Amino acid sequence: MKTILLFLALHTSDSTVKKQRPFTAGLEGAASVTVGNNIVSVNVGGPNLRFKLTPKWAVGVAAVPSLFIFKGKAEPKLGLAPRIDYGKWLLQAPGFYMAKTEKWAWTFGLGYKFL
Repeated sequence: MKTILLFLALHTSDSTVKKQRPFTAGLEGAASVTVGNNIVSVNVGGPNLRFKLTPKWAVGVAAVPSLFIFKGKAEPKLGLAPRIDYGKWLLQAPGFYMAKTEKWAWTFGLGYKFL
């Protein structure tokens, strides 16, 4: 009996020790609609780098595969978007490179994360 009590005494947990959260990685499904000057863009989630500030808030940057509609013509484009996440919602501002004008076209919009 003394051995069991000694064993329990040596293995008690200290509730003052803060547990560190392990590194996590995963997939995320998101969709958004953004608008700009004569532009509407329907975007889906792409690879992104985010920094979680709190359990609900995060900031980051993402590659955004999109259906880019400019002056009535639709084409697939890849945008680069800074983003702010709050829970399941995100604000993002994708920029799209316009090869003909050699300029960037920027849009702004709201999205929802499904996962």
